[in-house]
Amino acid sequence: MRGMEQDMSNAIGRAGGNIRHIRHMGSKEKGKPGNTRADRRDLLRESMRDLDANEADFFASKPGSSIVRGDTHLNVAMVNNGDGTFRRPTSIQEVLDYGDARIGPGRDSSVHKSKEAAADEAEADRVGGDGRKWNPNSFETTLITAHLPKSMCVEVPDFYPIIDDKTGEPVLNKMTGEPMMRSRWVARDRDEALRYFNEVVRYYAEDVLNGGVDAIHGYDINFDESTPHVQIMADTLAPSPKDDGKLRCESSQMWGSHRDVTELRADKDGVVREMMELPHNKMSRYQKGLRDRMVSLGYPVEAGYDKERHLSGSGKVEYAAMMDAKRAALDQEDRNLEDMELIAAARKKDAAKAADLAARESAVVEGERTNAADRAQLDRERAQLPEVRRRAREEAVKAVEESTESVVADRLAKAEKEAEQQAEAIKQKRMEETDEEITAAWEKLTETPMAFDAFLDNETKAGRDTAERYLKHTELYYLHNKRRPQFLNDHDRAAMRGERKTVSGRQRLVASMEEDKRKPNTSGSGEDGQGFVD
Repeated sequence: MRGMEQDMSNAIGRAGGNIRHIRHMGSKEKGKPGNTRADRRDLLRESMRDLDANEADFFASKPGSSIVRGDTHLNVAMVNNGDGTFRRPTSIQEVLDYGDARIGPGRDSSVHKSKEAAADEAEADRVGGDGRKWNPNSFETTLITAHLPKSMCVEVPDFYPIIDDKTGEPVLNKMTGEPMMRSRWVARDRDEALRYFNEVVRYYAEDVLNGGVDAIHGYDINFDESTPHVQIMADTLAPSPKDDGKLRCESSQMWGSHRDVTELRADKDGVVREMMELPHNKMSRYQKGLRDRMVSLGYPVEAGYDKERHLSGSGKVEYAAMMDAKRAALDQEDRNLEDMELIAAARKKDAAKAADLAARESAVVEGERTNAADRAQLDRERAQLPEVRRRAREEAVKAVEESTESVVADRLAKAEKEAEQQAEAIKQKRMEETDEEITAAWEKLTETPMAFDAFLDNETKAGRDTAERYLKHTELYYLHNKRRPQFLNDHDRAAMRGERKTVSGRQRLVASMEEDKRKPNTSGSGEDGQGFVD
């Protein structure tokens, strides 16, 4: 260890990171669309100098360099292994290749091309080679630098001379004329420092970079400069939610302003509402997140943040002495303050515009949401209208049918009743008429004409009885129909007994017919033994 070592027990430990970005157009192309491989290569040459002794010698020999060449072997370079882990690379080429695979082939504007060829190359300049087209002004590569807290370091005072930025010469103390010096801080425990930096890398991979650990191309933990620190090279890419397996640039979501990343803050009217998170608020959130994480892990890190004292990392007395020693830096700071005020005013103005724009966008979104809800309700009502009309028609038809059926049923019942009454009257009348007709017919049938009675009482020219002769001839008819009236039998018996003309012929005929009525219609035998059937 060079120089006098001193353990600064009152040194304040602060955690934070410095962020820089490279646009896709690449600084080497002077604003023309190209690629950032050359920029990334130069950055990796310096940060991963431990992989190449010649590079380590080159950067250590540059004027104003704070690299201690004898400690370069303590540095640790890592490259993404592609599976969520990291490994030690053999050269920076592995880190560049990993980044190229995610960023895409880019363009080479150093070679003159025809308009057609340039257009084809621009068309092929896509994220990952097959994703969205790159915007040349988009942030592509992000460089993150985080220092080891002073509370985890040992100070080596007066190690480096303070160099004037304009002249490149050491700054002299006005009182003594001696060169003014600044301290070097080395890790108290290298293994503990390695664990701390691994947690820093894990924090940015998990809580800051949308692409996660895959977005980190590589990093190098440097122990050979004025303060141990880690330099992380990452990109602004993340998995595309629309194209499975492809990447897209999300630099605005991570580092700028984007509608998907919001915060609660007061608008110009003092009303606290959800608006797009401003970039500087986003950076403050990242820094606070890193400090909170390290505090939760037990590292000696101050939870608060003092912007001025953070620049030195020393105690109050040491900070005042160091400010006296940094004359050139203070002059530059004064000039920068004016620029910062202008920048702050511009940012304030931009913030007001952004807030106003966000309010308008929010009002438009809310109006669109309300209109969409109204349109959806109207569409639902329109869709239900045919069904409502159909049901109304069915109910009306049903009501008419029920009313008609009731009227028809009443009328039918009344008509049936009237028909039954009429039928009964007709039936009764017909029965009465039938009885009368039957009675008249019977009387007519049973009435023997008077001329017939006289005919039966007469005698023939031969002196024979007419009734007897009539019965004899009619007996043939009855025999033919297998029926012999009883009065014929009675006539035969009366003849045998000599009882002739005791009654008139008509009386004998009627008596015989009455006798037949009283007898049942059954088969029997006559006097002569011959059978008859009624």
